[in-house]
Amino acid sequence: MERALLFIIFTLSVFFLLIVIRKELNLKRLLEEKEKLFRERLHPDFETFRITSSYQKISRLNEQEDKQRKCFNSEERQRLKDDIKISFTKFSEELQASCPGLSPDEIVFCCLVKSGIAISIIGFCFGNTDLHALKQRRYRIHKKMRHYQCEKLFDSIFTKNE
Repeated sequence: MERALLFIIFTLSVFFLLIVIRKELNLKRLLEEKEKLFRERLHPDFETFRITSSYQKISRLNEQEDKQRKCFNSEERQRLKDDIKISFTKFSEELQASCPGLSPDEIVFCCLVKSGIAISIIGFCFGNTDLHALKQRRYRIHKKMRHYQCEKLFDSIFTKNE
């Protein structure tokens, strides 16, 4: 009797474990599909951004050695913000609607990260090459997105792009 009961408990445990694993796999698959759709939707925006003078400057920065890189000046930063605003209109609007506490600079930062530009290069775009300051910016964005319950959006921007 005791053996039968242990067998039933073991069988049920395995059964529930399989259910949990299956749900996790389905959730992972759904998140990957959502990310793929999101990237496909973002792709035309990124292609528009690639033809801007700001992106050309970012590409040149990426090709240079660390000692040769220079931060964007105030005019270049403003041009970058304008180019991002034009190129990533839908994504920027979605970010602003989902998380109204984000500043315009934080939205630009998110757009640059989502487009796959290295964090170190993004630092030059904002005139700050200190890695700690960039991590603080990321942390502040995460804190705001958590406040507005947008953690999945945060993960979709930052997780695969670091």
